Amino acid sequence: MPVKMTRDRVPEALASIRALTKDRILVGVPDENADRKPEDGEPPTLITNAGIGLVMEFGDPSKNIPARPFLIPTAVSMQDDLVKWLRSVATKAAGGDKGSIAAGFANIGQRVVSSVQKKITDGPFAPLSIKTIQARARRGRKGAKKYLKQIAVGQTPDVAVKPLIDTGQLRRAINFVIRPKGN
Repeated sequence: MPVKMTRDRVPEALASIRALTKDRILVGVPDENADRKPEDGEPPTLITNAGIGLVMEFGDPSKNIPARPFLIPTAVSMQDDLVKWLRSVATKAAGGDKGSIAAGFANIGQRVVSSVQKKITDGPFAPLSIKTIQARARRGRKGAKKYLKQIAVGQTPDVAVKPLIDTGQLRRAINFVIRPKGN
């Protein structure tokens, strides 16, 4: 009767599972993406992309800014996919493939970033006030100018003035980081 030798991979699998649970994926505006570049002729601003994201996510009633949440609703809407993707990474880790964890986390992080950026672009969000649209037009935003022209002649605007996109800096600042739990 032939004897078949197998290798005990339990220690490797346990090490991979421990590695899987030590890190977390964070999506938002990391410190390195937080600064905003002032527009031409504008003084440097104290508010960062992270600060603007916070105001947009929860609103600021003191400044009549309604909440336009983009991060939390996206994460909630992706829960089933996130579980599926994390399960796939865990399965590979349990098989002892410790290298698949970083690649899997990066893939998940990028998928969430893309979804958050799409939400920023597509909404739906509370519309901008006419004063905000006029301010954008004064700063040279073509969509805002066209919107105001169409309103002025009694047309229904065929251009969308996107509430969370003025310069595009917030959308471009969205990224992910993989950090150890507890940090």
